[in-house]
Amino acid sequence: MKPTFRSLSISQAARLGTNNSFAYKVRKEIIRRLLEQGKLSGTFTEKVPCVIDDAAFRNLIQFGIEKFVYDRQGWSFTAVRATIENIARHLENRRGVVSYARRVELGKLSAGEGVEINSNKRHIFLVRTKGSSWTIIIQTVHWIQRCDMFIGLLLASELSAILKTEGIAAWDDNFSGATAVLYKHGTKATVLTDAEDWINFYSLFYTKKIFVPEGFIAVNEGKARLLVGEPDTIERCDHLLIGFETESTPYDDDSFLNLRVLASDSGGNIGTSSQPNLTLATWKQVEAQLQKRTE
Repeated sequence: MKPTFRSLSISQAARLGTNNSFAYKVRKEIIRRLLEQGKLSGTFTEKVPCVIDDAAFRNLIQFGIEKFVYDRQGWSFTAVRATIENIARHLENRRGVVSYARRVELGKLSAGEGVEINSNKRHIFLVRTKGSSWTIIIQTVHWIQRCDMFIGLLLASELSAILKTEGIAAWDDNFSGATAVLYKHGTKATVLTDAEDWINFYSLFYTKKIFVPEGFIAVNEGKARLLVGEPDTIERCDHLLIGFETESTPYDDDSFLNLRVLASDSGGNIGTSSQPNLTLATWKQVEAQLQKRTE
């Protein structure tokens, strides 16, 4: 839809293009904050703050992750500011990657789809969405294990270093809340959690112009499909299969396997945003491995 250049109340603006109650709640607060920061044009109508429905506003509201995370009991994804082809060139030959398929067919999201959880494999999908310079690596939807957090950290750190860009590892374990870790050129730059400031957490994906579509990874008899609510928002989708154990790869050389072992061995919760859901010793081991992979 084209901008109307009319003044919209914050409530009216937040409802544009969505009937999702959670997205509406998040958008309202993000629009209000961006108006206060001067990042959106606004007016006051009868002392009520309003936003101008201009090109900047229309560009903003196409982003966000609310549709992806809403009503999900755990999720994880990694976002990298790079073309999907550049990421594909690295991942298709990476250790621990069992297979890589370009331009796979998407399915339409529907009820009743199931997932098969395999402790030795992960079906992961890369998507390029319209209007964004970021590639989204969708790892898990509606479930998560600790190693999936580690995999996201590894991918964000490694890809941002190799491609000299930014990467974000994000997840929610359905217990301690959502976390996003931003890497720049392989170095951890920022950690955000929705527990500390949920508006700031969700604003990150709007200001970085990241869109993660509503979706689900359906797995049946070992075959995986990415089902999405709005297929027309996606320009390309690739499928990646990660293996944690292979006979041909020694343990010491397989970083995906190392991370899974660290995840299964870790315990406790030190309860801080910089080391989410991990013991301090385990977090140091993970960060040491990430540093080794990017040196």
